[in-house]
Amino acid sequence: MPAIDLPYFDLLLAHRDDPAARVFERFVHWGYWENAATATRDLSEFSDAMERLNTEVVDAAGLGDGQSVLDAGCGFGGTLASLGRRFKGMKLTGVNID
Repeated sequence: MPAIDLPYFDLLLAHRDDPAARVFERFVHWGYWENAATATRDLSEFSDAMERLNTEVVDAAGLGDGQSVLDAGCGFGGTLASLGRRFKGMKLTGVNID
């Protein structure tokens, strides 16, 4: 099967002045809504949903102060930045395909 070139980070960076692309400045995922049926798809709502998903995943991991974390597929590093603000003494490393 041939490789597929999906330069999504290049596309996000090329359109970073577009308000719709700016929603991906911190996280490169769509987020989490507790009730998707009530979603308005407003850009600020996407940002809130992204933060909510990030918090859910981090809480499920049971992280705490002083731990080492490798974020494989870190995107623009939003999760690592959140961890750095939330916990003390963390050793944070991120890698991404782009």
